[in-house]
Amino acid sequence: MILVDGYFLRTERGVGLHTLNFLMELDHSERALRKEIIVLVPADIKYNLKFKNLIVKRFTLSLNIFVWYNLIFPFYAFKLGAKKSIFPANLSPLIPIRGRRYVTIHDIMFLTSSFKLNSGLNWFQFFGRIYLSLTFFVQIIFVHKIITMSRYSRDQISTFVNLHKIAVVYQGPGQILGGPLSKMEEKNKRRNIILCYGSDEKRKNTAAAIRSFTLSGLAKDGFVLVVIGSPKGVVSSPVEGIQVKDNLSQKKISDLIHRSCCFLFLSIEEGFGLPIVEFSLAGVPVICSKAGAMFEVGDGIAYFADVRDELSISQVMRRVCIEQLRPKSSYESIQKEFNWKKYTSEYLRVIGECDE
Repeated sequence: MILVDGYFLRTERGVGLHTLNFLMELDHSERALRKEIIVLVPADIKYNLKFKNLIVKRFTLSLNIFVWYNLIFPFYAFKLGAKKSIFPANLSPLIPIRGRRYVTIHDIMFLTSSFKLNSGLNWFQFFGRIYLSLTFFVQIIFVHKIITMSRYSRDQISTFVNLHKIAVVYQGPGQILGGPLSKMEEKNKRRNIILCYGSDEKRKNTAAAIRSFTLSGLAKDGFVLVVIGSPKGVVSSPVEGIQVKDNLSQKKISDLIHRSCCFLFLSIEEGFGLPIVEFSLAGVPVICSKAGAMFEVGDGIAYFADVRDELSISQVMRRVCIEQLRPKSSYESIQKEFNWKKYTSEYLRVIGECDE
C-alpha cells in the first residue's frame, strides 16, 4: 500500500497545485485502480477532492506542519501498514516511519543558492527557507529516493546526497493559462503587452525587467509592460509605459496573456522554471536566462538573454515584440515533453524500480 501526503492541499498555489495535479493523474494509475493508494489530508484543504480510485482519509483537525509530519503521518503510516510513502512537497517526517519514503524537492534555492536568504523575502519565506534547510539534512538520513525537477537541481543536491538516491522527473504545467489562439483570433488580437511577475526578491530580477523595457524604447511603439504583483521596493513611482497590476481575476489574466507579445522571466537562478512551460503552452514566447535549470527547460522553446545585461535583454525583447515571434516549439511538442501523465508514469516507474 502507498500512502501519499496531502498536507499542502491547504494552498492553491505552488506545491499545493503540484500535489493536486499529481493526484488527479495518479487517480488513473493501475495501482489506484487496485485501491492500493491512500491520500492523507488535513481538515482545511482548499480543494473538493473527487477521485474515482484514490482513497482519501481526512484527518478531522487542522494542525501545524511539525505535528502533521512528526506525529499524524507516522501514526497513519504504521496503522495502515504503508510499504511506501510519497511526499510531493519538499517535506517529510524528521523521524523514521514505516516503509520507504520518496520526497519531491521542488526548488533547491533554500539549499545551495547565494540568494537563499537575501533581502526581498518576506518573513514567511525567510523562516521557511531556514526550516527547509535544517530539515533537509535530517530527511536525507531516512529517504529512499529524492525526486527533483531538473538535472540542474539533481547536480546541486548531489553535493549532499549520493546520485543513486536522486531521480529527475519533469513535471507538467502548474496551471493552464490557456492554449494558443487560432489563426482567426490571432488576426483580431493586437499583441502589445509585455508581461512579467513582480517580486521584491533580488533573484527574480524585476528591476532589470523594468529598466530593460525603458531602454528598449518599446513604449514609443505602443507596447506596455505589465508587472503582475506588487513589487513595492522595485516600482516606487510611475514610469511611462509600465503598469503594475495586483489581485487580478483569472479572466483578466487570461485576456492579458492573449494580448501578450512576450513574457519576461529574468530570474538569475531557478531550480526548474515553470513559467517557461506555462506561458509557452499559452502561445506566449518567453525571454529568460541560460542560468540554473532555465536552459535545460527552455532549450528549443524560449529566447535567451544575458539577464545581468540590460542591453542584451532590451535587444531580445525588441526583436521578439516587433517581429511578433512565437515560442520556438509548437504547442504539441512542448505538451509532449511537459505533462502530468508522463510525470506520474515516470514517478511510478522510479518508485517501482526501487522494489528491485
